[in-house]
Amino acid sequence: MTIDHKTTFLLEGWLVEPEFNQLTSGEVCHRVEPKVMSVLLYLAACAPRVASKDEILRAVWPDTFVGEDALTRCISVLRHILDDAPRDPRFIKTVPKVGYCLLVEARPYLPTALGAVAPANLLLDHTEQPVEIAPSSLPGGRKASVRVAGALLLLLAALGSASFFVYRAT
Repeated sequence: MTIDHKTTFLLEGWLVEPEFNQLTSGEVCHRVEPKVMSVLLYLAACAPRVASKDEILRAVWPDTFVGEDALTRCISVLRHILDDAPRDPRFIKTVPKVGYCLLVEARPYLPTALGAVAPANLLLDHTEQPVEIAPSSLPGGRKASVRVAGALLLLLAALGSASFFVYRAT
């Protein structure tokens, strides 16, 4: 599978949307900084191979000199989001004095036939068995509800204003 900044993919139970710099699992959605996403994408593209620290630094910060602390911070953010422990990793393994390795395989994300932009109703877990996700738990579900509520408020305000001016004119 080719990994780039446009390719949405799955990591275990996580939907990774590089274009939006976000990771989603169930009702939990995390936005990350672009460099954090770039580190994750690089690790996913290299998996299962160990990527050296220097290699990752050159790929993610090509025209900038940064220290290993910037990479360490990105890995720390990813581990926090993925609930991954450095001593007992499920996602990102540290190879001391060398680099990092992504332990899970990036799997293709297959959108629904409805053409929805949000994650599909079926996500594959690591056993490749379909897991049903309630539509209300999909990212954008809350945003859509807020938009609908806002539109209704605007409609009510417009109707109220129109009736006021009609009543006042008579």
